[in-house]
Amino acid sequence: GGATFGALSLTGPTGSYTLTFSSGSLTPVTSNSITLGAGSGSRLAIAQQPSATAANGAVFGQQPVVQLVDGSGNPVAQAGVSVLAAIATGSPTLNGTTTITTNGSGTATFTNLSILGTAGVRTLLFGASGFTAVESGPINITPGNPTSLVITTQPPASVANGSPLATAPAIRITDVSGNG
Repeated sequence: GGATFGALSLTGPTGSYTLTFSSGSLTPVTSNSITLGAGSGSRLAIAQQPSATAANGAVFGQQPVVQLVDGSGNPVAQAGVSVLAAIATGSPTLNGTTTITTNGSGTATFTNLSILGTAGVRTLLFGASGFTAVESGPINITPGNPTSLVITTQPPASVANGSPLATAPAIRITDVSGNG
């Protein structure tokens, strides 16, 4: 007698595996080594997060890197996949080259992304046709370089000659998006 196994599959990290077969009191037997390679790409993973803090309008010091992976998280070496970056939270503008094509290792390396808009915490969303999207960790956008002065309290419309102002004027320094 014997047994034939059909439709077996291996899922998990890439590497070498063996199968062990046993039955009751019989001596177990082990198969030859089986090399498990990456499956086809099914989702995106972030290999390098963007900077956790960035000034409004400034290019991130640490740019995101996105990797194509299979269902078990193994890197998939697939060139030519367009990966698009977009703002996932909030309504500022994402500047820079927002679409990067994967290289032969299945990696998309962004080089000049920045966020322009109201200060606050934002995240990026990375997507590609046929792949499950992935969201970045939080990016705290802080006010950028000062660009203008804004009067926050106007002086009174009239005052007698030599008299102190009843209301002292106040100004605020802001960046290009009005953050200050």
